[in-house]
Amino acid sequence: GYSYWEYEVEQRYRASFDHYSTFLANLEEGDNSSITRTARILKERFARYPYTSLALMRFAQFKLQNEEFGVARETLYWLIENGFSNEIKILSKIKLAQLYLQTNKFDESIKILEEVQGSEMPLIVYDLKGDLYTQQGEWDLAIESYLTSLDSPEVPEN
Repeated sequence: GYSYWEYEVEQRYRASFDHYSTFLANLEEGDNSSITRTARILKERFARYPYTSLALMRFAQFKLQNEEFGVARETLYWLIENGFSNEIKILSKIKLAQLYLQTNKFDESIKILEEVQGSEMPLIVYDLKGDLYTQQGEWDLAIESYLTSLDSPEVPEN
């Protein structure tokens, strides 16, 4: 009954952690095919587990750094829909806005930033909006966004 179910849940968590550990080792080695394979296993077999969301955030960042924008975008959309927590979903949207900014898709980037503007992460959101407006040459909006980010409760007082 219940103890069997509890045992099975514990085994799944351990297995997801083992795959996450393997993923981190692959990431450190920089082995693209192993990184991709382990990320796929986590996504397919352990979609609801926190380690999967953490691994896929790192996977998306890895793909962004390697300019594999399609894979990064697909991963971030998956996280937005399936991420373990609301914070992961918000961070995924912010990363997606960064991806769009990096690929000069300003309209898509600003749309996503508007969605997360009232989130728990205003410093990141307004700083990124400042970057976006700077790239577009909209200096007044850039300055306003940067100043708003500095007024964020996340900025430590000296």
